[in-house]
Amino acid sequence: MMTTTKLLDRPFIATPVQAVRSTRRAYLGALGLGYDFAVARAERRRTQITELFGDLVSRGETLEADAKTLLERAKQEARALTGEAIDAVEDAVEDITESELVTEDAPVTAAKVAAKPKGVSLDEMTDALRAHVERVQTYDPMANPAMVAKIVNHLGVALRSRDTKFVACSDEAERKTVAESWLNKKLGVSAEPAALDAKVMAVCEMMKADRMKDRVTFYYLIAKNEGLLGKL
Repeated sequence: MMTTTKLLDRPFIATPVQAVRSTRRAYLGALGLGYDFAVARAERRRTQITELFGDLVSRGETLEADAKTLLERAKQEARALTGEAIDAVEDAVEDITESELVTEDAPVTAAKVAAKPKGVSLDEMTDALRAHVERVQTYDPMANPAMVAKIVNHLGVALRSRDTKFVACSDEAERKTVAESWLNKKLGVSAEPAALDAKVMAVCEMMKADRMKDRVTFYYLIAKNEGLLGKL
């Protein structure tokens, strides 16, 4: 028979109830630890996603700025090429004498040839010119159709494209093109860029009621404001 002393000397043995409680607490502790790990992992993931999103936005802004720069450069180059082509055609026409344009079947004057772009009949050109004159005369009822015709001939193929038949006053590059190619080069007006731009903006103000500002009318009003219609 076991004595009391020997019972006290034995190592502690948990009762079934204590064993169940310990196991349950260990399970709850494991769940809590797992939850802490999950929260920490989710936080790291959220931080990584936030940083990645910021990097993507930054990259997108850079690409957008580059695209706008390339588009603006392309627009300016296209305008420059258009202006050079128009000037080349105009110079070529001016170099042709009337005698060179006479055939045995029908005499053709230089004015008629200049007024007839390639691929357009004289009747079609007459209708187009009439429409331009009517638009100009809404601003200057006494506008001389011959002066309007000279502007039409100067612009040539530029009037066939929707992108170039109107003047965009909100586009600084567009105003610069008008100032350089029309005011300075064609009309011979010399001034600082800011002064030339102010002259262009004056016509923008005159035509502010027109959402689409007709280029022929715009150029006519610039020449009229400068008193240079006779130079066309």
